[in-house]
Amino acid sequence: MKVKETEVFIVVSSLTKDINSTEYSFKANSMKVLAKIIDTENLPAIERYLRQAILDKNLYVQKGALMSGIVLFNKAPENIKKWSNDVQEKLNSSDPQIVYLALILMSLIKQSDLFSASRILQMVMNKDIRKMHLAHCQLIREMRRLLLFEELDGKTQSVFTDYLLSCLTAANSDMVMIEASKAICEVAPNSLGHLENVYNVLQSMISAQKSIVKYSALRILKRIAPTQLQLVSQCAPELERLVTYANKSVASMAISILLKIAKEKEVDGLLSTISQYLPEMADEFRVDAIQSVKHLIKRYPDIHKLLISFLRKCLRIQSSLGFKKEVIESVVYIIQTVGASREEALYAIVDLIEDCQYESLISRGLEVMANEIPLLENGEPFIRFICNRLILEGEKVRASAVTALAKLGWKKPKLQSIIKNILMKCLIEQADEVRDRAALYLHALNLDSAERKSLAGLVFGETNVNISALESYLKNNKKELVNSGKPLEIDLSSLKSEEIQEKKAER
Repeated sequence: MKVKETEVFIVVSSLTKDINSTEYSFKANSMKVLAKIIDTENLPAIERYLRQAILDKNLYVQKGALMSGIVLFNKAPENIKKWSNDVQEKLNSSDPQIVYLALILMSLIKQSDLFSASRILQMVMNKDIRKMHLAHCQLIREMRRLLLFEELDGKTQSVFTDYLLSCLTAANSDMVMIEASKAICEVAPNSLGHLENVYNVLQSMISAQKSIVKYSALRILKRIAPTQLQLVSQCAPELERLVTYANKSVASMAISILLKIAKEKEVDGLLSTISQYLPEMADEFRVDAIQSVKHLIKRYPDIHKLLISFLRKCLRIQSSLGFKKEVIESVVYIIQTVGASREEALYAIVDLIEDCQYESLISRGLEVMANEIPLLENGEPFIRFICNRLILEGEKVRASAVTALAKLGWKKPKLQSIIKNILMKCLIEQADEVRDRAALYLHALNLDSAERKSLAGLVFGETNVNISALESYLKNNKKELVNSGKPLEIDLSSLKSEEIQEKKAER
């Protein structure tokens, strides 16, 4: 809806009036709203009131002013940087939320000044904020951010790292310990001594009563599992018990970690367990489990049949497009990693195209078959599955099937006669896309070897063409090409996106 200028003026004027109200709720809320809607040109008119509100006697008004500053920093950082002294004073407040908001705003103000930012954090460290859990977590986040800078001096790095390690044991809050664990894993990913301290804390949290604490600890374990396999493997018994945990989010995360640390002999039993719980999981966790299964093939290439069998079972589960797409891409990944799995994997693709409600996935499956069947010694049995799509599916899938068949004919000359006969029948199709594709591919397959080499690579997708550049070239040279009276010849390799962008800029 288009906003009228007079309406904007009325709203801003009304909110500006509320800033001077004696009612603290009006005052605080009007500042928060104004911070979101006001532009940089009108900001100076209210900036003085916002700055004064930081020092207001009412805590709710102070919080509103600090929140406004955080929002306005993205619009007018130079204006907000002038508030530095007032905001720093609020770091000494006894109110936990004010300290939390002041620390966020102060970090934004000092983000480009590494020395000042580290000095502010050291000042807050010396303040007892153990009972201010949100502020404590924010302090740890800011320390993590500074520790990732190489320019930070060694002494400050040591002070911050020691403080993070102390939070693992001295903190009286689970959320603070979780935040400290995350920070240490990120700033010292290769320090086994530090990670062992983190592991000990996380192992105790896995046995906590609260599901949210269990889940948070498992997320960090999952993050360090790929690089610290031996360390994370020590908690395998606890993770196995969590597989049957009532909270499915926790159970799913435990399964995902077990897949990352599993030994080859344990994979079969683990996949059997996952098969039982997969239908009950949310799609987000299903996808995560499939990604973990996919990466097992790199560690244990000999179990490709077992993994493909599991993925075929996954395709039978009623699920979303995202999950089934992840399953198919995992099958493709296995084919690319272990060539001997090709035939077995193609039968998994067949399962998909024979029973799937998503046209885009069926088209993807047909594309994979067109690329992989020619690499089999005997790929003819798979042709009938592609032909079935020409009878049973909609226009988009039929068009994809025609393309897949044509690619097979191009890559496997001994199959050309069969495929040409099938494409001939497609010439009487009612759907324009299917009929036109069949005519184009038949023409390409009937060319002699010399002509086919230059054209078929383009037609069958073996030549990379910048379609945007080609379109722009044809538009720019339309008159010359139409009036030339000669066959159209374009050097596709000479078309560069940079040249096209220059021509557009000139126009």
